[in-house]
Amino acid sequence: MLDVNTLNKFIRKANPAHQQFCVWFATNNLFAKHQTRWNKLDPEIESFTTENFIRKHGCKYKNFWSIILPTLQHGWVLSTARLFDPAYNVIDKKKLKPRISLDYILIQLDDEILSDNIRQELKLHSTVIDSLMEHRHNFHAHNDANFANTRIEAGIENLFQWLEDIIEIIKKNKPYLNNCGVINIKYNEKLSQCGVDEVFETLLLGEKHEK
Repeated sequence: MLDVNTLNKFIRKANPAHQQFCVWFATNNLFAKHQTRWNKLDPEIESFTTENFIRKHGCKYKNFWSIILPTLQHGWVLSTARLFDPAYNVIDKKKLKPRISLDYILIQLDDEILSDNIRQELKLHSTVIDSLMEHRHNFHAHNDANFANTRIEAGIENLFQWLEDIIEIIKKNKPYLNNCGVINIKYNEKLSQCGVDEVFETLLLGEKHEK
């Protein structure tokens, strides 16, 4: 039977995963507004050498954005993909090491009809989940020599919204789970956007003081 602790563990994994996605998304959007200006090279030098590579030379923030944006994406892809992992690794024959994933939640739910209904709905999101898994396995977790770095399919926002709704359905059908946490999509979006806005406002304010 699904217990309160297990469901809360899943919810505590899902909310940060969604926030990671929101922070990455908001950062990408705001960086796009400034990247042309920030990527300008100092016209006084033609190329970088160890001797002339000082703070005032080269693009603004140097390699910071080219490293941080892929790192943010790396985080949300790994965290989100884990939510949809099989409940057990194929080598865990005795099923002693369960994973906190939706599959494990549905196995523990002990309500075959509800579990089957949720699994059927999950198929509607298979395109985006499959693309996430492909990127996780071949690019973010391993450096597959033959992997073509294609885009992740659209639908992450809908997937998380569906996940929020599913948790509420489970709680509604199992009243003893009513006191469990929630996946709060609107809160995650607003919190993440506000945090990113504050970072960029501070960066732009600092530029004004430099002039």
